[in-house]
Amino acid sequence: MKKVASLSRLVVYERAVGKSWEQYEILVSADGTIFQSVGKTEKETRGSENHAIHRFDPKEVKFIKIVTEGCQDLTFPSFSRLSEVMAFTE
Repeated sequence: MKKVASLSRLVVYERAVGKSWEQYEILVSADGTIFQSVGKTEKETRGSENHAIHRFDPKEVKFIKIVTEGCQDLTFPSFSRLSEVMAFTE
């Protein structure tokens, strides 16, 4: 992000197929050096929607990092199918 902002919610959209799901962890940082985990997915985190909502206590954030292990529950785990991340300053 251009500058540090107080974030409390991230919405991550994915283009998963059927019952497949994206396995990832979201980390945030104010300085780009020290990152803190604010959310991760597990099977059925997304449910029937095309996105997962991650709420957390407000944090000062400039950098958002997503570490993904790809799309799961396919014949073979696939490349990442994440398509959009929205950050909210509520």
